[in-house]
Amino acid sequence: MNTNDGTMTRSIKSTFSQFLSDKERGNGDTEGSYRRNAKRELNRFREWCAGEKPDPVNAADDGVWTGIRDGRRPVQFRDLSVIVFRQYARYLTEQDFAASTVESYYRYVSNWCGWAVTEGYLDTQYATHADATELIRNLDTSPEGRQVWTPEQRTELCRYVDKRAHDALDEWGETDSRDGDGDAGGRDQKASARFEAVKRCRERLLVYMLAYTGLRGSEFLARSDDDRDGRCGLLWERVDADDNTLRVFRKSQEWEASPLPDTVLPALTRYRELLSPPEDWPVFTTLHRPSLASHVTDALSDAGYSTDEIESIRAEKPDLLVAADHDLPAPKPLTTDGARRIMKRLCDDAAIDVDGGTHDYLAPHGGRRGISETIIRNRSFADAARFIDSTERVVREAYSHIEAGEQASMVDDVIDETDR
Repeated sequence: MNTNDGTMTRSIKSTFSQFLSDKERGNGDTEGSYRRNAKRELNRFREWCAGEKPDPVNAADDGVWTGIRDGRRPVQFRDLSVIVFRQYARYLTEQDFAASTVESYYRYVSNWCGWAVTEGYLDTQYATHADATELIRNLDTSPEGRQVWTPEQRTELCRYVDKRAHDALDEWGETDSRDGDGDAGGRDQKASARFEAVKRCRERLLVYMLAYTGLRGSEFLARSDDDRDGRCGLLWERVDADDNTLRVFRKSQEWEASPLPDTVLPALTRYRELLSPPEDWPVFTTLHRPSLASHVTDALSDAGYSTDEIESIRAEKPDLLVAADHDLPAPKPLTTDGARRIMKRLCDDAAIDVDGGTHDYLAPHGGRRGISETIIRNRSFADAARFIDSTERVVREAYSHIEAGEQASMVDDVIDETDR
């Protein structure tokens, strides 16, 4: 174990800048893309190590991930081991990433670990050990290994969230604000029923967006590791229902108009009418109660309301409705991690049958693949590529099994016509 100059007790974060500078010079990357991506992934790794990112798969029996050490000091080189990198690989494979993306993200961290050995911070390249990389090596990159929402699953889930939304809207419409003594928190029943309808319409819109727009989750939801404009959630001001378009920040790092199918419009319009949010709000906001409580309290205080006035206002209705009705600044947006939790809950509640694959629920990325496959089978590879903002070559490679199957059917038809 290398203990010279206290290197083993040095924080891993303190070495990131030097590593990035060395690698950037070595790559000759004048645009700085390697530095930007590697910095993001190193920060993700550090935050995971520190227990700052939820990780149910590696968590203890109580379901809470507390990181690889006690949390009373920064993560240091002495905290690292083969097991740590194996756990991190497991964490990455559980995220909403393609297999190639998992490999790429892990490689940034592995490169840093190798650099740390060269610099004398570590004696061993833990990240490349066979036990550490086993889960990534075993990722199924074949078409069969990638989750794709089937038309039947898509329809079943949409019907489920439709019914929940319709029932909640009916309940809201039938509720008289003068009836009863309010909910458990003493709020007006009409406000409570409206909030329940907002929640059901919000989850319905999320399902429809994932199922039918072909968007990547990061193009309309927030990325917890990327605070750039365009990665903080789709804003209402970038939704044009009249022209059936959404303005999104694409993977190419360009702002582009994306099609908004008519299938999604009713869910989007009803949710917008019900919540009536300011235009600069994200379409999907968090519903985390402590975050909303703190946000609303601070925003009302900044607007000049007294403590008693704030308590009175918040007692009338849930905080999200307070924020919307008072045109307060936008709450935090829903993250891609939050969307995955919603989808898992919905699939469990709806008893959606999901066989095999990495996930036991309809994961967000599967919706994009599902609509792509539907377009390919009913139109063409080129149409699917345009819709999901990809290239025809990439789409053909990803869905080569469809083309092979069609060619097999074509040969069978020819044989039927000629040999019989």
